[in-house]
Amino acid sequence: MRECAERERARARASGADFAALVFAGDCAWWASPGPARRELGRAPRLGDDLQTDLAAALELARAGAADSGTSGGVVRLFTDRRSTGPAIEASLRALREAGLQVESAELAPSELDDLALVSLSAPRRLEQSAPLACELRVRGEWAPGRVDQGRKVRVEFQLSGAAPAATLAFERELSASEATWRFELGAAPAGGLRIAARVFLDRDPIPENDAAAAWVEVGGALEIAVVSAQSDPDAERARTAFVTDAERWPGLAFLPTPLEELPAALAHVQAVLTLDVAAQEVPADLLRGFLDAGGGWLDCSGSAALRGASPLAEDKTARALLPLRPRPPERKPRDVLLLIDGSGSMAGSAFEAVRAAAITLAEVVPPQDRLLLAFFTRELEPASLVRDANQAGSASLDLALLLRERRPSGGTDVIAALEGLVRTRSAAPNETLALLLSDGRDPEAGRNVDLAPLRAKLAQARVELAVFAFGPDADLGFLASLLPAGRELTRVEDPRQLGALFARSVDAERTRTATAGVANPPDASQAPAALRELAAAMVPSAPASIERAWIATADDGATILWRSLEGDPLLAIREQGRGWSAAFASLPAEGWTAATRAPAALGPLLRTLARGDGEHSRLPQAAIEAGTLWIRDLPAALPANLTASLGSAGEIALEPPIRLADDPRTTRCAILPPQQLAALARSETRSVLELRSASPEVLVSVPLEPPRAIEFTISPIAIDVAGSDSASPTSRQPHPAANWVLLASIGLLSAALLLGRWTR
Repeated sequence: MRECAERERARARASGADFAALVFAGDCAWWASPGPARRELGRAPRLGDDLQTDLAAALELARAGAADSGTSGGVVRLFTDRRSTGPAIEASLRALREAGLQVESAELAPSELDDLALVSLSAPRRLEQSAPLACELRVRGEWAPGRVDQGRKVRVEFQLSGAAPAATLAFERELSASEATWRFELGAAPAGGLRIAARVFLDRDPIPENDAAAAWVEVGGALEIAVVSAQSDPDAERARTAFVTDAERWPGLAFLPTPLEELPAALAHVQAVLTLDVAAQEVPADLLRGFLDAGGGWLDCSGSAALRGASPLAEDKTARALLPLRPRPPERKPRDVLLLIDGSGSMAGSAFEAVRAAAITLAEVVPPQDRLLLAFFTRELEPASLVRDANQAGSASLDLALLLRERRPSGGTDVIAALEGLVRTRSAAPNETLALLLSDGRDPEAGRNVDLAPLRAKLAQARVELAVFAFGPDADLGFLASLLPAGRELTRVEDPRQLGALFARSVDAERTRTATAGVANPPDASQAPAALRELAAAMVPSAPASIERAWIATADDGATILWRSLEGDPLLAIREQGRGWSAAFASLPAEGWTAATRAPAALGPLLRTLARGDGEHSRLPQAAIEAGTLWIRDLPAALPANLTASLGSAGEIALEPPIRLADDPRTTRCAILPPQQLAALARSETRSVLELRSASPEVLVSVPLEPPRAIEFTISPIAIDVAGSDSASPTSRQPHPAANWVLLASIGLLSAALLLGRWTR
């Protein structure tokens, strides 16, 4: 690519033209902005989104660059493999032509690497238990010159997860043509269904932009429950493992581990959802409401994630509103949470990197009504920075990250002097202060036999509550513990990765119960439905006798409380939601929270009730794109005739009744999508949620949509020439005069290797 760019620059220089070069992928940047061609080409910029291609944006930047340079006329020479995941380029080509710029396709350098794409994964949607399970993969290859006729070894891996223990299967196939369809036998179908995730590997294809696909298979014989756990949370991961790894412990239940981004697709196949320490605001509320209304069930088991979210004063429009329990707001006045970090030289290196990561976690856990401040100390206390004010909208994570990035640990440490300074600065503060002091305790003054009782008294008088975190293996535990008043314990940070969780635990301490137990709470037999009376009877003997931690909850109207804590707070509750049930447990089935509830006897009866609902579940609406046409099936028959679908960045489109007699016009709608909308959906990379409306802005139905694969949007070889010509324009058929400058519109595209300055395809 560099050789191509240098040839274009030499051509422009020889003709006395100006020159510019532009690299683009999903984003774009000037390699050499418009100017004299005598300038040398430096190193190509690195772009972040290197598996997408927004050709339209690159063409628009080329037009703007030409306009800014003050020149008229010119040539945009385009180097591309003709794949694009961005909007259609016709409008951009027309704008270039109107600006007097001619667009030409350039000869692309031959590929250095092969490209193997997994085009599709086909598997049966439903099977009987123990029936033979097979799937088909369709793959397509593009080969580097000189190796076109050679066969290639392809490794195929399948990850099977579901009712049975997770399994990995590997196969090898020979690909002798540019396209092939292979069939794979995967064994007997387990009860409850499974997720098939396939990935293909080719030695000379190191870039995994189109090498994976997944499919769901429903298998009769067990109730299917999607298990969604918080990413990178060890407690949630241990809880998930307890459910999904031993199918024999859960007769009649099949747990399918499901990433949060795959939950919309899973709702069409499962009977219930189990979320483990997932913040409710991250769950797709509209889709889950439709799932519950159709007879599905949801059990939310949350630890610290339940305490995150919007201000209790604001109307809750998240999925939290579907649950019968919500955290009780703190019964106190707003306070200041001060993160007090040892900024001395002994904290440099990996220690301070761990502090940075933990501080970001803290920014997400401080209650909305409180202020968050940050201050460093060395031999004295430095001025505090306000990170987030009370009830301020938006996240403070970025602001805190910027403050921490600017800090470089250096100097000595005097913890006592820093706390004396804290007393002086907080004595006149309007709010009480929770100060989280983090230090490795390497204080040269720590060995002094100083009576710290007066300092502790001053902190109490200044309304400062101190929590001390001893960081590192060499921390002076005795000295750091002496800073705390009686009854407070020093927190020792043995694993730096757990520092963020320890910060969160200190902030959440006022909203959690520790060392409590579950107490059965049978509902009033005269008011509870028969299904709930039977459930409550089954749950009485399984109330956990030991609960390490639980958050303090309040129950919504209509909730039936099954367990309470020793202190009388609601602990486990259920309520009707449409034809289904939603339930919430104010703890997490994991060690450190409530390990006893991982036993099938504890939550098993509740999970079965949630999955059964009131019998046969209604089919949820499904959306799919087939040959450029959007199809939405299994809609409620009572919807209005006139519907529009909101496609996010793709805009809105009117839906029409189907023209095929086999499709019911009451439950099916379709629409032909223009290329711009197809491209916008492809760029999203994640499942879209279509919102269907009629005459009012109210959303009538939300439907998940799998975006089309970016590989489907290949620019025709003649598209540029056809779109760039205009039979009505006499100048477009004439040779363009010598240009004042030549704009090389792209040296880049989809290849991450190009952006790293190496050989590319």
